[in-house]
Amino acid sequence: CAAGSYADEARSSACKACPVGTYSDAAGTSNCLACAAGETTAQQGSQTSDACMDSIVAAADCQPGLMNSSGTCVQCPAGRYSAEQGATACTACQIGSYAAFTGSTSCSWCSLGTFAAAAGSSACSYCAAGSYADEARSSACKACPIGTYSDAA
Repeated sequence: CAAGSYADEARSSACKACPVGTYSDAAGTSNCLACAAGETTAQQGSQTSDACMDSIVAAADCQPGLMNSSGTCVQCPAGRYSAEQGATACTACQIGSYAAFTGSTSCSWCSLGTFAAAAGSSACSYCAAGSYADEARSSACKACPIGTYSDAA
């Protein structure tokens, strides 16, 4: 992945833009770096720390990934997102999905072999030995049928 983006799953070729409030200044990263406290970025996909700026702006100008909190823009916490400009609240990710970073503008679905049992998850969990998740977007793992097994996801 190019600077300003990341791949959140090992060996994934699907790159995602760094969320608002984060940046990636190097290619091939698996996560984005957070701006300093009180700072955010104006948009997704920021490539340098120079893109981080004071987060106190007019509340109506809060970009996606941020919400209006007492007249200032603050990042949505991990597990929540805002897709619209000027949001007054962040929305919890659905069961079976997650938002790993603060300032997310959307949630990602859990992949095969993982699940998110609760709304507002910041990560998907791997199924335990003896269980599996054979569909993306899983909210729970299924027990292996009698006579079969799974060491791990």
